[in-house]
Amino acid sequence: MPRVEPKRVGYKGKYEESFDKMLRRWSRAVNRAGIVTECRKRQFHVKPNEIRNSENSKLKRKKKLAKFKLLNEGRSKYSRR
Repeated sequence: MPRVEPKRVGYKGKYEESFDKMLRRWSRAVNRAGIVTECRKRQFHVKPNEIRNSENSKLKRKKKLAKFKLLNEGRSKYSRR
């Protein structure tokens, strides 16, 4: 977990930034570390088979789109075949 200390100024160590700014810095650090997304992923158990199937379906879709783009390369929307 990212640790955020309030910024201090001077030799007495008075706080320079408000709590809202410090909270914003902390939330940015958490987002950069990817903690929230990982928690959402781990919220429910997903079977390994389902993970594999989703990855395979993503690959199939990519290949299909690439093939479609190759077939339609150079054609404009309004040109006749």
